[in-house]
Amino acid sequence: LVLSGNMEALAEFPSGIHYSFSKFTAFDMIGELEAITGDEQYAITVKALTTCKAFCLSKETFLNWLRQCPEASLTVCSLLAEKLFMQLKVNRSFLFLDSIDRFSLHLIACYQRQNFNAKLCLHSTRQQIADEIGFCTKTVNRCVKRLAEQGYISLEHNKIVVDQEQYQRLLALDIKPSY
Repeated sequence: LVLSGNMEALAEFPSGIHYSFSKFTAFDMIGELEAITGDEQYAITVKALTTCKAFCLSKETFLNWLRQCPEASLTVCSLLAEKLFMQLKVNRSFLFLDSIDRFSLHLIACYQRQNFNAKLCLHSTRQQIADEIGFCTKTVNRCVKRLAEQGYISLEHNKIVVDQEQYQRLLALDIKPSY
């Protein structure tokens, strides 16, 4: 159970690509799926993005708690079903997008997370962006170049910048997956 801080879930592939597909903040659970399904290993790698505090239970203690407390069991199952359902929806829509569309959606999400209508200065490295959108660094660099040439983003000291007008242009792309 995450008590404070921010973490991300990474899927690691043999190709060397690390795909960030989920974030964890205070009171999110990690590892409950593996405990419930009886998996001996975690299905994901969890990386701390900030200093974090967590409360850890052994698998046996967690499962005993669920067996002894039906309300807790139902709550954990509901939270887990909601988390899996949201991941499935995101994965389905994201799966069929090309790299430029995935990158554009990533920029839109980053702009929206900052909670104010100003200029976004993305401090992520190209490798971090590649991990988050599921493409290699070279592909991210090509996307950056293309979007900069088309005026959707700007570069300041090699940092990706999106102002409010560029954000509106990215939104106007109306990106939809092609099934």
